[in-house]
Amino acid sequence: MSGFEVHSNIFLEAKALAIGYGSGKSEKRVASELDIVLHGGEMVCLLGPNGAGKSTLLRTLSGVQKPLAGEVLVKGDVLANFSRSQLAKVISLVLTDKVQAGNLTAFDVVALGRYPHTGWQDKLESQDLAQINWAFEATGSEVLRYEKINEMSDGQQQKIMIARALAQDGDIIILDEPTAHLDIGNRTEIMQLLKTLAEVTGKAILVATHELDLALQTADQLWLMRPHQRMATGLPEDLALQGELSASFDSAGLQFDLKEGRFKTKKSFYNSINVSGTGNAYIWTLRALNRIGLKHDEFANELKLEVRETEDGTIWILAQKDGVQTFSSLAVLIRLLRRK
Repeated sequence: MSGFEVHSNIFLEAKALAIGYGSGKSEKRVASELDIVLHGGEMVCLLGPNGAGKSTLLRTLSGVQKPLAGEVLVKGDVLANFSRSQLAKVISLVLTDKVQAGNLTAFDVVALGRYPHTGWQDKLESQDLAQINWAFEATGSEVLRYEKINEMSDGQQQKIMIARALAQDGDIIILDEPTAHLDIGNRTEIMQLLKTLAEVTGKAILVATHELDLALQTADQLWLMRPHQRMATGLPEDLALQGELSASFDSAGLQFDLKEGRFKTKKSFYNSINVSGTGNAYIWTLRALNRIGLKHDEFANELKLEVRETEDGTIWILAQKDGVQTFSSLAVLIRLLRRK
C-alpha cells in the first residue's frame, strides 16, 4: 500500500439494523442484521427485486421511519438524536413520486431546498442565492430556471429535484428510483450526473434503482438486497467475481454474463449453429441467433454460417444438408432460421 493513504470518511453507517413495520407481536421485519457504510465522495447503488425492502431501507436511513433494531449513525452521531431541522441540514431525500408543484417555477422549487437554512422568515440571503445558482449550474439546468415545473419533461423535472437536493446542501443525498419515469437517454444522463456530483462535491449519494447495467457502469459500491438473505455489499467487480450478482437476480429471469459484464435474459436454446466471421457484423449476428434460440457451437456440423465482409457490404453464407444459401440481409436469414 506504499504511496496510498486511506482516509475514513464515513458519512452514514448502520449497525445490526433491522427494518420493517409495526411493533411487538405485529412486527414485520423486511430485513435484518444489516451492516452497511456510506462514504463521502462515492455513489452507492441499492439493487434488488421488488419486495426486498429497498424503499423501507431508504426511509429508515433518512429518518422517515424508525428501525426495528440496531442503529443508524450519521457523521458519527446516532440518527435518533437528530431533530428534523438538524437532519435536514445533513440528508437530502429525493423520492420517486411525480413532482406535484402546481405553477411553481424551477427556481421556486430549488429555492425550497434552502428551508433548513433560512430560518422562520424564509428569506433568501446572498449565501442562499449562491447555493441555488450553483445547484442549477451543477445539474446543467440553468436554462430551466424560470420555466414552470408542470410544463417540463420528466427528465427535466428530475434534474430540478436533484438541484433542489443540492441547494439543501446536505452531505448525504438519498434518491429512490430517480430514473423511474425516464427514457433510456435521460436515465443514462441522470445516473452519470449523480456519479459526477459524488466525485466533484464529495457528497455521499445513495441511489435505489432497477437500472442494473447502468449501476454496474457508474456505482462505486453496490448494495444487493435479497428477500430472506443477507445483504451483499462491495465493489461491482468484486461482487461479480464472487458470484453475488448472479445469485441476486437468478430468480428474476436474468443471468449475469461474467465475461461481458452485463445482465442477460435467460435463454433456452433449441439448436446449435457453427458461426464463423469477425467484426461487428459477426457479434451482432450472434446476438440475433441467440435471441431466436440458436447457440454458437464450433463443433456443430449440420448448420454452419459464415459472416463475410465484402466491398459491397456484409453477406451471410448458410450451409446445411440441403445446400448452401447466401443472404445479403440478416433479417431474411433470421426469418428463415426461425421458421426452421
